[in-house]
Amino acid sequence: MIVDIREAGADAVTEYARVPIAFDVRDVFDCIDDPSAPCGVSLSRRRLEHSYIKDYDTIATEHPMQWPTRFADKHWTLFLAYVDGVTSGAAAIVLDIAKPGQSGHAILWDIRVSPHVRRAGVGTALFRRAETWTLEHGCRALEVETQSVNVPACRFYERQGCFLHAANRGAYPEFPDEVQLIWRKLL
Repeated sequence: MIVDIREAGADAVTEYARVPIAFDVRDVFDCIDDPSAPCGVSLSRRRLEHSYIKDYDTIATEHPMQWPTRFADKHWTLFLAYVDGVTSGAAAIVLDIAKPGQSGHAILWDIRVSPHVRRAGVGTALFRRAETWTLEHGCRALEVETQSVNVPACRFYERQGCFLHAANRGAYPEFPDEVQLIWRKLL
């Protein structure tokens, strides 16, 4: 499969939003306090008795159409992935400007792949492009946030060479059972 990645600006957010982000939650990670782990937490996979669909786009403030107002004061870029001429994946990256004397990092704010091409290399192609973009902007680290309910995303980030940098319980008051997981890759 040939994946064509194209950089786009905020004006492409409508096309971006057409790529679904919903996924089945069949397993979750329990976050276990572990002083021997690099971030003080280890992850333990647990099978759910009842699976459900998680769709971040149904959360009003998280829908891509809201991003232009959220990122108005930041440098952000969209990437669209095409397979056979069809938009099949997308990623949004934000430059986190560091304080003077510190190197900044980029945040892979969102990455999504259409269900019909998941596990076919589209996500990896988008991640690789995000790494290149990060380096082109003088950053030496790429961070990405996901949640303890998104086991496939966590495994994907591990395969891309990321390590668990932080686990923040209580980060989502509207979803008290979810733990914010910050993954980082040093470039």
